[in-house]
Amino acid sequence: MRKTSAALAALALSAVALSGCSAAPTFAGATCDRTGSANGIDEDVTVSGDLGSVPELELIGPLKTEQVSFFDAEVGDGDPLVDPNQVFVGGFAMYSGTTGEMIQNVGFDGQGQLFTISTIEQGLQGVDLTKALECATGGSRVVVAAPASKKGDSVIAVFDIESTMLSRAEGSDVFNNARGIPTVVRNPSDGRPGIIIPDGDAPTKTVTETLIAGEGDVVGDAQPFFAYTAVGWNDREVAESSWGKLPEADLSKLPQQVADAVKAATVGSQVLVVVPGEGDAQAVAYVVDILGSVPASN
Repeated sequence: MRKTSAALAALALSAVALSGCSAAPTFAGATCDRTGSANGIDEDVTVSGDLGSVPELELIGPLKTEQVSFFDAEVGDGDPLVDPNQVFVGGFAMYSGTTGEMIQNVGFDGQGQLFTISTIEQGLQGVDLTKALECATGGSRVVVAAPASKKGDSVIAVFDIESTMLSRAEGSDVFNNARGIPTVVRNPSDGRPGIIIPDGDAPTKTVTETLIAGEGDVVGDAQPFFAYTAVGWNDREVAESSWGKLPEADLSKLPQQVADAVKAATVGSQVLVVVPGEGDAQAVAYVVDILGSVPASN
């Protein structure tokens, strides 16, 4: 159970905690290869234990590697990680490649920790393990070996990816025939929305339309994770956008009308909300992709 601040802090803390240590899916537009990067470490390292529990690691002998190598000890059937800022829930453990002794572990507490590849990259201080997580699927356990800072040493990391949030809205397109509202287009590679403001006056009342109906649970009182873009009606300029950054989790950053629309929507949905201007302020059109949610504390 997490409050808004706790959910936001979890992403930041994941970096701090790590600082001591059919067609193929694509990642940032490039095809991933998860089959040819073990470089023999799968013969030297054995990992046991259930997904979500602290992994038990056995080494045949001291492991030496001059490059990042990885293999999937378990392959899940969940959604893949296709963006460095995509949130996943899971655990992480790091071991000495010489002795197999555990150095640290995070997230094996029954609830999981919130991670993104980008926060892991920030926390590992030059040890590039992130390639190993590109296109890994929810429900997977990934074993990674990499050279350590001390010459001749190596580190072994085990990531349990218990579940992944979405990187973009996913669901069924919804037909809208309302007149005088913005048109929304999407980048086919990452789903980033563009908002086209029509000619004519802005609505004088809030307009809310569902553009994509997600198949997840209604957000309600849960803690949502979302990406949004806002465009001014008069100047047609992007006023705000969270795309290309970590997902937002603070609804207070949005006008109340937009926050209410998010709470009423299902995970995976994309909603358009036009907020009328007050006084001299212009109306603003918001498009929000609802990427996931976690339970909120009372």
